[in-house]
Amino acid sequence: MALQFTQFSQNANKEMLALLDQLNVYDQSSEIGEKIRAIFLREYAYIKDAIDSSTIVAVTNKAGVITYVNDKFCEISQYSRDELIGSTHRLLNSGYHSPNFFKEMWMTILSGKIWCGDVKNHKKDGSSYWVHTNIIPIVNNDTNVIEQFIALRTDITKGKVAEEELRKVIQNDFERTIRSLDNMVFKIKKDRYGDFIITLVEGKLSKLLDISEGLFDQKRVEDFFGTELGEEAFKICEAAFRGEKHSIKHHYNGIEIYTTLSPIIENGTIIEIIGNSNDITLLELAQKEIHYLAYHDDLTDLPNRRLLTKDLQEKLNHFSSKKFAVLFIDIDRFKQINDTLGFHRGDKLILELSTRLKQFITGLGTVYRSSGDEYVIILEKYENEANLSLLVREVLKIVEEPILIDEQELLITCSVGVTTFPNDEDSVEKILNRVETALKHCKLNGRQGFIFYNDEMAQNTKERLNLEINLRKAIKNDELTLYYQPKYKLNSDQLDGMEALVRWNSPIYGFVSPNDFIPISEDIVLIVQLG
Repeated sequence: MALQFTQFSQNANKEMLALLDQLNVYDQSSEIGEKIRAIFLREYAYIKDAIDSSTIVAVTNKAGVITYVNDKFCEISQYSRDELIGSTHRLLNSGYHSPNFFKEMWMTILSGKIWCGDVKNHKKDGSSYWVHTNIIPIVNNDTNVIEQFIALRTDITKGKVAEEELRKVIQNDFERTIRSLDNMVFKIKKDRYGDFIITLVEGKLSKLLDISEGLFDQKRVEDFFGTELGEEAFKICEAAFRGEKHSIKHHYNGIEIYTTLSPIIENGTIIEIIGNSNDITLLELAQKEIHYLAYHDDLTDLPNRRLLTKDLQEKLNHFSSKKFAVLFIDIDRFKQINDTLGFHRGDKLILELSTRLKQFITGLGTVYRSSGDEYVIILEKYENEANLSLLVREVLKIVEEPILIDEQELLITCSVGVTTFPNDEDSVEKILNRVETALKHCKLNGRQGFIFYNDEMAQNTKERLNLEINLRKAIKNDELTLYYQPKYKLNSDQLDGMEALVRWNSPIYGFVSPNDFIPISEDIVLIVQLG
């Protein structure tokens, strides 16, 4: 806060107050006034001696012109009082601080606030000294205008020198540490033409990249980040010089690198950028391997259901008039093959089928292994539905060709559900639901063939599912009844036995035909419970 002219030293001097009381009572103003003046002079002399013995004092006008300095100012600066008075503090400017440093200082004191800070100045002989400075604005209490500034400074040179020596020791230790690190550290400055120039390179990675400070000294960032990333690297450097931290992936001499650029700020000003580069080649390879394993089947190396979902979503995201078809293939009675021949031969069968399907589909689309004995094909190149049907029949033929596994010939068939895109309100889930529904209807209709999805299938599937759920409940609730039908010999009309028939009288459906629920019980392995 600025000081008013009337704010004197307020030490509540009882002697002075008593004299002021006497001045009001007695007509001895001349004598008492002299005593008061003597007290003020004595007080001021004490304060001045205390300040002059410990503090560097200067007074300037509002323009910064020095109007008063004490002996300690002359002593530390090596300038005489005559040389200092009438000059400005530019006479002592060391060039250490940026223009913004002094701009902020002047903005503070001209607003009437006290400014505090450490300043590095030059002596007359060119050597430097540091002072901790407090600049106090003095305001005229009549005009409320700042008329001058009082600067009180303390010599902190010894502390700053010790701090600088410590900083150098730490810096040397830091540089040794940086050189021993596996990464690479470098600095970037902006030249007068606005280009970003690398000025320092350290760290073991620089040796691996065959980079040395001499090689990269005064080189532009494009030389490190590559021409393909030159524009992006330039923008990132600009952002770093605005105080932002940025990272970028790139490569140099065949090595994948992850580089972070951070601003170096000194006295409120960004003076350069420090870059930290790490070799992420092994990490990138590991991530690619993990990504590949996550999206591919470990037995056949085909894309898996996760990648199928991802690819379908990408096709929907980039919707166009381009059509494609989805085929859902299920190997008929594959469980029987596994149970009879063993899982090892079952795997060999899957590998052979995968190779055949992949060879056929190359150039037409992509084949995915959805699960154990199920494949999904996205067909992208076909002319019309008739042409699509021909392609699906080719798939059936490929599967039905004899397969020799460990000198044993196997003949297998498959069922295929087919749906096409685009349709209204398509989503990945709806596409897969449609093609799975078509596959189920194909299997219900005797397998070994293919069926195109239609809207009636969805309703039929829902009805079959409800029938399946209620059949399970019927077994639990004893809704099934056993009927015995006699068998007679026609030639003698004699009883030859009985046939047991199960009937279902449902409280929901009424009498349900065995033709409706017996096939369901066989599919969901309830036939044993019915028997």
